[in-house]
Amino acid sequence: MNASSLNRLALIEELSNAYGASGFEDNVLTVVRKYASDVADISEDSIRNLYLKRKNNTGGKPVVMLDAHSDEVSFMVQAVKPNGTLRFIPLGGWVNNTIPAHKVQVRNTDGQYIPGIVASKPPALYDRGRKSKSGGYLQHGDRHRRHLGGGGRA
Repeated sequence: MNASSLNRLALIEELSNAYGASGFEDNVLTVVRKYASDVADISEDSIRNLYLKRKNNTGGKPVVMLDAHSDEVSFMVQAVKPNGTLRFIPLGGWVNNTIPAHKVQVRNTDGQYIPGIVASKPPALYDRGRKSKSGGYLQHGDRHRRHLGGGGRA
C-alpha cells in the first residue's frame, strides 16, 4: 500500500472517530482542515460550512461540490438523576431498540468526554400494552456525576 492510500485510510479513520453531535462539530471540522490544508484554501461561513478551493485553481478549471453534513445523530442529556444515571433524548433519527448496551462518550460542560454505557429497563418490566419511551438512561458511574455540570451531550 502506498503513502497516498495510507493517508486516505487515516483520513477515513479520523473522520469516522471524530465526535460531531449537532452544534459540536469542531472535531470533524478540525480533521477536514488537517487533511485539506496542503491542497486547498479553506474558508468558513457563519453557520460553520467549510469551503475548500483547490490551491492554484485560477478559475479556468472545473469545480466539484461535495455537499455533506459534518454532524451526526447523537443524544442530548435531559437530566442527571439522583442515582447518577442520565436521562437523554435523541438528536436525529435512532431506532430505539438498537440503543441499549452501546458505549458512548458524554461531553460535559467543560468539553471533557466521559465514558458511559446505555442501560435500559428490561422488557419484562414494561406493561404489556405500553410501548417503551423514546430516549433512555445512561450509566456512567457516580464518580463522574460531579464532572457533568448538570448537562452535556451523549
